[in-house]
Amino acid sequence: FRDPVVFALQQFFSIFTTETNRLFPISSLKSRTIILPHVATACAGAAQLVTIFYIPLLFQFVRGDSGLQAAVRLLPFIMFNIATIMGSGIVMPLIGYYYSFYIVSGILTTISAALMYTVTLAASTAAIYGYTILIATGTGLLAQAAYSIAPAKVHPSKVSDAIGFI
Repeated sequence: FRDPVVFALQQFFSIFTTETNRLFPISSLKSRTIILPHVATACAGAAQLVTIFYIPLLFQFVRGDSGLQAAVRLLPFIMFNIATIMGSGIVMPLIGYYYSFYIVSGILTTISAALMYTVTLAASTAAIYGYTILIATGTGLLAQAAYSIAPAKVHPSKVSDAIGFI
């Protein structure tokens, strides 16, 4: 408990360091434009990790698949997630408006998580695939977006701090 407190105090008061050489970018905590994408990225990461962890367990323990079969059943999620991450990375700079990506991502992730909550033993494999593809699309829209937004919103001298914070 005391080590994080000591670290926070040391960084805040710049003890044995300077403001420019701090390890943690305290100035990023003052910017709503940096904090909100950070939180959204963390939420997308959590949704991805929960899906990646539990889908193979579902297929192994409920459907009796082997470890390899369960891993293969995760491929639709992985492929759609990667394609959506790359697609949003291409389209977002072209549009120049990132709020819509966050709104659509939130809607898709919420709907797909609610649908996954309804999965029972009788749920079809196709339904589970469809729900995981929706999760992959929702989380993929903003999984890496903050790394492009943060540098555009801060002073050029603070770009590395903003990226480090995200």
